[in-house]
Amino acid sequence: MQEMTKEHTFRRYDGDLKKLHGMVLDMGEVVIQQIKGALETLTSPSAALVEEVRKREFTVDRMEVEADAEISRLIARYSPVGSDLRVVISVSKSVTD
Repeated sequence: MQEMTKEHTFRRYDGDLKKLHGMVLDMGEVVIQQIKGALETLTSPSAALVEEVRKREFTVDRMEVEADAEISRLIARYSPVGSDLRVVISVSKSVTD
């Protein structure tokens, strides 16, 4: 009976790590849009484009907060150690830097 619980826990942990990975990838896509928009404003200044980039910044900030919360939840729920902890911490560093 205990083996089934451990297996389920690890599957759930893997699923939660995949969710976190997806969150970070989604945030990366928005950041790329931010960079493209910022570069575009350098070549053809537009108040509308600047405002669009500024609005998207709130999206990136929200996504960062959500990813941080997910990281905290993963650490609290699973108490990862070793390589698992290194994965979670490295994601945390990439989100906040």
